[in-house]
Parts: sequence; structure tokens; C-alpha cells
Amino acid sequence: RGLEANPDDEALQTFPALAAQRADCDFDAARTLLAELPAETTSRPRATYQAWNLAMTIGDYAQAMELARRLAIANGDPDGGADLELALAQVEHGQLAESRTVLVRAREKFGRQITEPGRPVQLVADSLSDLALVNVLLGDREVALEQMHRALELVDRDNVDALAAVDVQ
Repeated sequence: RGLEANPDDEALQTFPALAAQRADCDFDAARTLLAELPAETTSRPRATYQAWNLAMTIGDYAQAMELARRLAIANGDPDGGADLELALAQVEHGQLAESRTVLVRAREKFGRQITEPGRPVQLVADSLSDLALVNVLLGDREVALEQMHRALELVDRDNVDALAAVDVQ
């Protein structure tokens, strides 16, 4: 019914693939559902991220790196719009030296995001959570723990919506 009312809604278009992957662990169905999306949807951020997530889940790290590059373009920032996703795929693919450069760039970006004036608390918490993951991958575990605690405090203090809170947690 949602798609009937909003046929161009990217979130609704990609949700069946997400449900197949996460709820049913049916990766073939998720792949098929993503392949059946309208052409204009497959290049948009949510669909590209979902395809990246599926590639990471099934261990196709070379494909995940390519999808991270496409995600950066879809996000409107070809030089860093999906640094965390690219670095995660590089780490899993064994490209540790390459990932370090990307992780340092991501750390700088997320560091700027958490101090942006007027940035919604939910987005600050998300950026802190991402920054913590970056710092874990860079070996700065103590800093990462502090950032995770700050993100969780923001979520608890400001009653961030349940879905966003789960992402941070």
C-alpha cells in the first residue's frame, strides 16, 4: 500500500530487499529484489547502500568496494561521501594500507560533523558512532570508547527516535 501511494519512495522500494536480507537471511532474494528496482532507483543512495550492505554480508568485498565508490557519487561527494563503507570493505578485502588513508579522511569528516552548529542530536550521535568505528579500525580504542559513550548519552538524554537509537547502539 505504501508503494501504491508513493511509487517513487526509495525507502519503500528498497525495503523488501532489506527485509529479505536481515529478517529472512535470504540473500538470493535480496539480490533479486535489488536487481528488479527501477533503473533510476539503483543509483540513489539508499539502494546503493543496501547493495553495499548485501555485498559486505555475503563477503563480496571487491563488489562492496565498487559499491562504496558508487555510494560516494550517489551521496554527491565522490571524494569522500562513503569513506567508512569503502574502508570497511578494504579492511575485509585485506587492503589495510589503502584503508588507513580512507579512515584518516573519514575521521576528519566525522570530527567536523560532530561540531557543526545546529546539527540535530540524532545526526551528532550517528557521527560519533561512525567516528568510534573509524577509531577502532585505526587502533584508537580508548578514544572510540569515549565517543561511543558520548553517542549513547546523547541518544538517552534527548530521547532520539527508536530506530536511530538502535543504529547508534
